[in-house]
Amino acid sequence: MIVFQGEISMWQIELTKYAITAATTAVIAIGSTLLAAKLALSRYREEKLWERRVLAYENILEAISQIHEFSETHLNANHEHREVDDKKDKALRDNIQAANSTLYAARTSEAIWLSRNAIECLQNYQRESDKASNAMDWWEYIECEYSASSKCIEDFTQISKTDLKIPTV
Repeated sequence: MIVFQGEISMWQIELTKYAITAATTAVIAIGSTLLAAKLALSRYREEKLWERRVLAYENILEAISQIHEFSETHLNANHEHREVDDKKDKALRDNIQAANSTLYAARTSEAIWLSRNAIECLQNYQRESDKASNAMDWWEYIECEYSASSKCIEDFTQISKTDLKIPTV
């Protein structure tokens, strides 16, 4: 390549234009790729956190429902003047133990996934359930537990829909 001092040939100008265009395109492509990756990762994290929150709320609702099923089954049996089958009663009691463990975890290690309203709802349920323990007889206990679990299910369902931004139908 022979270049005379002070002279720039047309092909050098064209080559420089192409190099600048290529460099600009590469910088834009790399920037766009990095931005897209960052946005995708951010969305992925948000979705995973949301899924984790949903799981926590579902587990709590399931646990409260199991406790509610125990009291409802016994109340229905009482109204029908019959006893709950021993096998069914044992299964219900086993479910209650698991449900109480879930609720304990919800108030402790799982609390990071719950809103303040959700935690307050569980605390209110616990207070009402503790009052049921002071009942004078079995049926009073069952009625108190039924009432506490019914209210908790209703309130917690609404709180869950609000917290998780689930539209109500």
